[in-house]
Amino acid sequence: MPADFAASIVRDRKIGIGALGYLAAAFSFTFFVNFARGCGVFSFIAQTVMYFVLFVFAGILFAAVTQMFLDLAAGKGNAPGLFALAGISGFAQILLIAGAVICSAFGAGSGAAGLIFTLVFILQVVFLIKLTAKAYDMSAGAVFFSMLLTVMPSFAAAVLLVCAALAGIITLIFALAR
Repeated sequence: MPADFAASIVRDRKIGIGALGYLAAAFSFTFFVNFARGCGVFSFIAQTVMYFVLFVFAGILFAAVTQMFLDLAAGKGNAPGLFALAGISGFAQILLIAGAVICSAFGAGSGAAGLIFTLVFILQVVFLIKLTAKAYDMSAGAVFFSMLLTVMPSFAAAVLLVCAALAGIITLIFALAR
């Protein structure tokens, strides 16, 4: 992918391409999760919508947090452009469909499926780092460092907040049941 294309996505804020990437990622992930055991049509659609919303919110978090660091490091942060780049990196998850079919064809267990998922996830992160580096004319190491310093702690904080909220809700339910 040429650097001009990645830079034009950030410059022109092509959010539609990013949204299509998030939708492709949600569909592929839902297909991967449900391929072996199957599910109904409405369940598949509901799960795809749920994963789409989850991926969009993760993209918003990535764009907001990384934009601050890139603004400080490169002097030109652009959150809508980063949101679109994160969506485009979601196209890498289409490989999950092939992975699910291959696992099913060879009768591979959940260990092989987990390995395929991990490899596709790493590929998606590398693709996102390369896209961001080309769009901002930065080294891939600097972009990886920005992700390491900003995105990973943000995701960890979000997971902790969700766990704390669930613990609070469960405590409330047990308190009301008495």
